[in-house]
Amino acid sequence: MFYFVLADYGNRGHAFVETDVARNSLRQVIVDIATGEIAAPPLQILECNPVEHVCNDVTQDIAREVHARLADGGEGCPARLRDFLDENLIAGAADYLDRAAGTFDAAAASSDGRRKRLVTDLATRVRQAAE
Repeated sequence: MFYFVLADYGNRGHAFVETDVARNSLRQVIVDIATGEIAAPPLQILECNPVEHVCNDVTQDIAREVHARLADGGEGCPARLRDFLDENLIAGAADYLDRAAGTFDAAAASSDGRRKRLVTDLATRVRQAAE
């Protein structure tokens, strides 16, 4: 299997993250996203099997694993991963990590709540359209 991470480089656009083939594994992608080795916010992760000519979107699976790894670390959610987790899991997934770490900022979360609801609604509509 090969894993391709599409990342958001801001005003420079979106591009796939350069990855050493020898380090290209599911485990390594999860570790690289969680630790910041992949510094740009991930947008989509594809799992490709060239032998079987199959390519699957594993973004939500990776988001769950990154969330679990961050929860185990107990340090809260890095800003670069907030949207990734909230869009691919549930709105508030990043806040959960911050609450667990004792770093939750209720004022910032309430002012950001409307944007998160809009993002969640959009993500739901996109998933439904894809089905």
